[in-house]
Amino acid sequence: MVVFRYLNKHRELIPLAMIMTTTLSGMAFTGINALRRSDITIDRWNNPEPWEKVDPTKPQKLISIHQRWKPIEELEEIRKLTKG
Repeated sequence: MVVFRYLNKHRELIPLAMIMTTTLSGMAFTGINALRRSDITIDRWNNPEPWEKVDPTKPQKLISIHQRWKPIEELEEIRKLTKG
């Protein structure tokens, strides 16, 4: 390919090409990950309460170590009263 021939001719650009490739891969991963997650809101006008769709049993962090979730009783009672 043309890119490899150019980098072979100008070897000082190889670290820059590696950094750019890593950066662009990270950006693509972050964008795809943001579209898949339920706790990130892309369309805030058509979804006024996005926190209702978040699964509380699924960890919402990138890395969760020993995360435990249990419902808060007072909040569950309020949710039952307001939802009807």
